[in-house]
Amino acid sequence: MKNIKKNLGIITSLSALLPLLKFTIKPLGFDTKYFTLGLINLGLKATILAFIIIALSLYSFYLSDNLQKKFSIVFVTLNMILVITLSLLLKTEVKKILSQNFALKLLNVTYSYSWGWLVLFLGTLSSFIVVLFEFKKFLSNKNEIPKIETENNEIEL
Repeated sequence: MKNIKKNLGIITSLSALLPLLKFTIKPLGFDTKYFTLGLINLGLKATILAFIIIALSLYSFYLSDNLQKKFSIVFVTLNMILVITLSLLLKTEVKKILSQNFALKLLNVTYSYSWGWLVLFLGTLSSFIVVLFEFKKFLSNKNEIPKIETENNEIEL
């Protein structure tokens, strides 16, 4: 389970970073190509939110096992809430843009759900399911300490 959580954390963090990255390949000569990697300027709020999602999804790397048992459900729930909120905000922005004037629709700006968002949502959902399963297993394995009752050993004088 530990490796599954780490792999899901890596997939989720990379998919949170994918919508912010841009890859360009430019030809310089006949045979040479030049490859650049940069950040798309989606604004400071979107960039900060993406890095918060990355930090929350990689909790299995920086928390000890004991703290993971206690706080993993909190981290994954916060991450799930952030991803759903971000998806709903993106959907409302797309609806606002598409409901505007037809001339504004002809701009070269396109808003769509990419594979990164889909992988981000599915990775977060599967992390949530894995942590919920672990939490349920942790609660069922938790043994109660039986109370030891002692007999009343009174000495009569």
